[in-house]
Amino acid sequence: MTTSALNQLAKITDIHEDATQEMRKNILNALGYSVETEKKAEKTLKELLDAPFLEMISPVCILRKDRTSSINIHFPKGQDSFKWTLQEENESEYSGEVYINETELLETREINGVVYEKRCFELPVSPELGYHDFCVITSEGKEAKTKLIYTPEKCYFHLEENERCWGVPVQLFSLKSENNQGIGDFTDLGNFGKMLAKNKAGMLGLGPVHAMFPNVPEEASPYAPSSRTFYNHIYIDVTNVPDFKNSKKAKKLYNSADFQEKLTKIRNAPYIDYTTVTEIKTAILKKLYESFLETEFKQTPELIEISNRGKAFHQFCIDGGSELDDFAVFQTLSEHFSKEKPSPYNWKEWVAEYQDFNSKKVKTFAAEHADRIDFYKYLQWETERQLKEASEHCKDMSIGLYMDLAVGVSSTSAEVWSDPELFIKKMLVGVPPFAHIHGQNWKLAALNPVTLKKRAYLPFIKMLRNSMKYAGCLRLDHVFQLRRLYIFPDDQTPNQGAFVGYPAEDLMAIVALESHRNKCIIVGEDVGFDPKNFREEAKDFGFMRCRVMHDLRKNRVFCNSEEYEKDAVVMSSTHDCSSLSRLWKNSYAHEGELIGLFDKQGLREIAYESGILDRTELNSVLERTGAWEAVGGKPVADPAHDTEEMPEKLIQAVATYLAKAPSFGMLMPLCDMFEMDKSVNIPGTMQKHTSMSKNVNFRASKKDVLYPNWRLKDAISIEKIEQQQIFKDIVEIINKERK
Repeated sequence: MTTSALNQLAKITDIHEDATQEMRKNILNALGYSVETEKKAEKTLKELLDAPFLEMISPVCILRKDRTSSINIHFPKGQDSFKWTLQEENESEYSGEVYINETELLETREINGVVYEKRCFELPVSPELGYHDFCVITSEGKEAKTKLIYTPEKCYFHLEENERCWGVPVQLFSLKSENNQGIGDFTDLGNFGKMLAKNKAGMLGLGPVHAMFPNVPEEASPYAPSSRTFYNHIYIDVTNVPDFKNSKKAKKLYNSADFQEKLTKIRNAPYIDYTTVTEIKTAILKKLYESFLETEFKQTPELIEISNRGKAFHQFCIDGGSELDDFAVFQTLSEHFSKEKPSPYNWKEWVAEYQDFNSKKVKTFAAEHADRIDFYKYLQWETERQLKEASEHCKDMSIGLYMDLAVGVSSTSAEVWSDPELFIKKMLVGVPPFAHIHGQNWKLAALNPVTLKKRAYLPFIKMLRNSMKYAGCLRLDHVFQLRRLYIFPDDQTPNQGAFVGYPAEDLMAIVALESHRNKCIIVGEDVGFDPKNFREEAKDFGFMRCRVMHDLRKNRVFCNSEEYEKDAVVMSSTHDCSSLSRLWKNSYAHEGELIGLFDKQGLREIAYESGILDRTELNSVLERTGAWEAVGGKPVADPAHDTEEMPEKLIQAVATYLAKAPSFGMLMPLCDMFEMDKSVNIPGTMQKHTSMSKNVNFRASKKDVLYPNWRLKDAISIEKIEQQQIFKDIVEIINKERK
């Protein structure tokens, strides 16, 4: 095969120039392009170059208000004129007729003896922001349609000039309370939100609450979900479900000695027992669904009387469309196969006929298990109701819930099962070796940019809408995903991969439109290497930045408070980096050595040396900016070696340092306030389950370095947080500095 055709295809599809020829070939095949032989590659290249001219207009056209107004249209040479119509969402209609020679000629191409012209048509009207239908009809009667998306110049942002707010970020599972069922839930979230609002916080940060895997509950990473469109029903507070008060069976089970004994154990445990939590909640939720059917759908000899609540559920199912249907079928099939001994770990291990979501077997199964499928729809309905209720407790905040959208879904997810064409086949997302010593396998599936554009970005739009629905601010995890992702074959290691590009301008424009529709600020988590000056582009679209204290350093020197950007959320730590206590005591190095994380010579020394530098520089910047003095603390004389105890007033000094930043938002996690020395997640390790149940479905390789990621509970229950002196100090400091 000549490399020219392959290289041109790689360039057109934005595969990174560093990719090997073999990797380019692999990715192009995975994207749906035939390049197995030289002849096929050349044929594919010609078809790809011919396609825009033959289809007349792209399947989607995105115009940015006050920035772009031109639409590229392709005609056979010699056409005289064309008519156009624009049908807006609000049913307003515009139309006109244009002589083709009055438009700008951009390019010509000969296809099968016919010369085609690429023309630039300037839309003479400014439609409303939204999703519209645009149609072109040539003088010969040929018609082409496109989805015209008219977007704002920038993302939504409503705070006043120089207004600065603060908040506390949480991973919902970690919230500890006296009444939850062994894991943080939406009632806890609402109660915590009320408490923060009372203390003048402007936002409550919330880690991803995407749908997970009830048949494999120990697969708990919220950043590797089963669906980013639906929610995790494990966060339902079963006692807050409206049907709980009507269900004698549910109450009897909940109050039974055996149930309460299990509940006490998992509630008091330092780590989350996902398997037992799922078991006890599912048992109650099944009885609540039975009560719902009995109460809201009353059978009479003549008809079924449906209550208003029953009608609301029906409407929820209708609004959920085929996506909700497919997701509920997947959940039901997962439950069905999980009863096998041994049970399949994921859907790729199901009986072959059920691995195809569109097979006759799946359709027959769905018809035979309709009630069970409705049960999983009921769980989504109640999950969303409780999330909405929790968000309303944050309505008095200037922003409210600051939610989180994961970078992707698991390769074994419901989304990949129900829509395989939407994802790049047999490829996984990760990090190349240059960004991490060994590279990382995130085990995520990557959206196929070709399919995404053909569908006018509708799956992406629906995902954004659901993520923003109850959020005042949305954090996009690894925002570079909008520009590119690192992928590699699912049967190889991360060092065998390459970056594949995405239509970032289109995707950012859509994010901006949805942010306005949902009145939601956008924050892009942009830690790491900046591809193709993406940060500047994102800023131009109104994306705010995510600035973690540990990462905002130049030559390992922490910047002064005033050097933080105004258009950013600053924070003392995140779920992926050390808390202040872990940073000071260099717990990452100590713990990493203990669990065998450093398997190469020199890594241990690098970890310890990094800890010394971070500790020294943190001590220095707090002195340099007057933060130590402001809280009555003193710089540590020998920070390189004095690691036994946390310095007095360190937490207050860090709060002062960050609160002085001009950034519009500031977050300080509970793990920093309460000097937690364990980590919620250590990158580079695999999950280690902490369940007491004998029914654990869990898989880990002998080569994996295990750590109880995504299982650690907070040190203090939400009922006691407000009483802690350190919390009172932090609130006073931040409210004083950021008023």
